[in-house]
Amino acid sequence: MECEIKLSSCRTFVNELFDDSAQGGESLFLDIFHSATEFRRQYPHHFDTLTRVPVTFHKNHFERERPAAYMYQRPHITVNPQGQMTSVAWSPPFEAPLKVREEDVEPYYEAYHTFAAVLENSPIQVEHRMRTGQCIIFNNRRILHARRKFTLHNGEQRHYQGCYVNIDDFRNSVQVAYIQHGREDLAKRNGNQCWL
Repeated sequence: MECEIKLSSCRTFVNELFDDSAQGGESLFLDIFHSATEFRRQYPHHFDTLTRVPVTFHKNHFERERPAAYMYQRPHITVNPQGQMTSVAWSPPFEAPLKVREEDVEPYYEAYHTFAAVLENSPIQVEHRMRTGQCIIFNNRRILHARRKFTLHNGEQRHYQGCYVNIDDFRNSVQVAYIQHGREDLAKRNGNQCWL
């Protein structure tokens, strides 16, 4: 269930040529690495808990053309041996019941709820209402995204379509371009858990 570069296309959002009466539906974006850095600064003990105690993620969708039954366990935040964040996994809809030692349950939930509040109250959230024909491309490992509730009226439609690009393939393409243009540095970490 590795998240990757996401392309989200707004195929239809009401008949905008004649009517823009649908309410809500704004897309929200947040840099989770920035938020996790603030969380680490303000609540270092909670940050440490979320790097140590694993959460179980799952996704079960059997009513689709290609059924899915994913399950894995990992901490929300991973760091390399130098203490640099290498990934942040935050996806409450896909969290399964916690499967950890009893002594980790209370510290985990205290840290979890504190981090959730940091994310919810972040001053750097970006809000954008996509219009028909627009496409937003973002790193699904770095940028949290959500949409506000929306209301459609008779005859109105909303159709979004998404696809993904493998994040390691993307980083490889960037690295190849660096080398071809004489750069010897490594492509920046992109949230794919690489320690470099």
